[in-house]
Amino acid sequence: MDRDKVILAIIGLITFSIYKILNKDDDESGRPPLVKYRIPWLGSAIELGKDPDAVFQKAMQAFGPVFRIKAAGQEYTYITSPDTISAVYRDAKTFEYSPIRYEMAEVIMGMPKHLSDPIHLGPLFKFQYDNLSPQNVHKLHERFGMFAYECIQKTLDDFCGDNKITKLLSVTRSPAYDAMQYTFFGKTYPTRESYELFRTFDQGFLMLQTSIPRFLLRKYINARERLIKLTEGYIAKPHDDCSEFIQEVERLANEAKWSSRDIANFFTGDIWAFQSNTMQGVYWIIALQLQKPEGLTKIIEEIDAERDTWIRNNPRIQDETRCRWILEGSFPLLTSTIQESLRYASASFSIRIVRKETTLGGYRIREGDYVICNTRCVHMDDEIHKNPTEFIPERYLGTAKFMKNGRIVPNHTMPFGGGVSMCEGRHFATGELKIFIALFLSLVGVELADPSCSERPQLDWGHLGTGLLPPKGDLSVRITRRATY
Repeated sequence: MDRDKVILAIIGLITFSIYKILNKDDDESGRPPLVKYRIPWLGSAIELGKDPDAVFQKAMQAFGPVFRIKAAGQEYTYITSPDTISAVYRDAKTFEYSPIRYEMAEVIMGMPKHLSDPIHLGPLFKFQYDNLSPQNVHKLHERFGMFAYECIQKTLDDFCGDNKITKLLSVTRSPAYDAMQYTFFGKTYPTRESYELFRTFDQGFLMLQTSIPRFLLRKYINARERLIKLTEGYIAKPHDDCSEFIQEVERLANEAKWSSRDIANFFTGDIWAFQSNTMQGVYWIIALQLQKPEGLTKIIEEIDAERDTWIRNNPRIQDETRCRWILEGSFPLLTSTIQESLRYASASFSIRIVRKETTLGGYRIREGDYVICNTRCVHMDDEIHKNPTEFIPERYLGTAKFMKNGRIVPNHTMPFGGGVSMCEGRHFATGELKIFIALFLSLVGVELADPSCSERPQLDWGHLGTGLLPPKGDLSVRITRRATY
């Protein structure tokens, strides 16, 4: 028995030694400190899944704003302060984003390898960037307003009356999703059929970026493939009611001789980009406000006043878009509430690959390393944002200043990332949230079913790094129909 134990111990020692040799870094001198972990390959994955804010806070206290974390077989250097993040965003040649974007198109979105490069995707990405700029996005906002009004009215028909209690997600998620799909693709797109497929794919989005064996991710890959197939069927039929935006993307792809499968694949990527944060943003704005002592009262008063003033000043205008009064109005509290909700619930990662060895925060960063700008750490910095874990709707009102080390922090809130990878749809997204919330709270009365209930939604860390986090849990609410207009 003793001999067997010795043999097992020797085998274990040899195995461990081989592992250390295979995973040995040639030169660790001057490298950013590595957060300690116990289990090979898994690394810090379990801790990140439970409470990443705590993991990053502890690492920052121990090492400062630059450190490394291993998780799920991958190692990244994280940077967490406004200054170091700005340094990375400014140096786009050393810290390059484009290869990451094309790699994500292939690995996550399933784009064929021959298409997932700048030659094929570059012109389409450029078109989208140009047409989602503040100067060009107004037509999409108007389309969204019309469809959002319609979808919210349908939600009222489905859930209003008889003192019915429902979940807040039920009355926010579906109308936001449907309105967005109609805005871009028109009503010929099989929106309801795509809903659960999109949600399943979205749930697996983060895992598809990792080195987890693909057979373990089959559920999410299948959902993505079915969504692509659904979209390919849409492309094969007349869809003249789609937006000019989609028409032009399709024209560019056809000129490049893409197959219908390739176009559907690209559109599926667009669906994720358009939808992934929309539903979460709408939910958190209302859910967080409902949990404040004053509830939705102040924001509803502002919305009602703006609508009534616009109607009074424009008595002869029939606003078929349903949102002209919103696009032309001034909503300081609503705007601040949206920004605070994005700060509170976002967990965006900006990933870069290092093209030449450099230094960052006093540490040596090697060529080929991956660097992640963790903007949430800035959002949760209690020197920049007082009481950062608290939702404060008025935080961005007036001339609010955000300071660190006695200096103003320009990049104090970065829910859309920054630099060359800053979300190209951010102008549409912020306008879209403003339109939807203003319409929703104009048409829908919503209150907690039981204000004394301790049930409260928490941030779901399963989507860490992808943008706005979805809720874990929900709120029980009653909804009523407010006066229509």
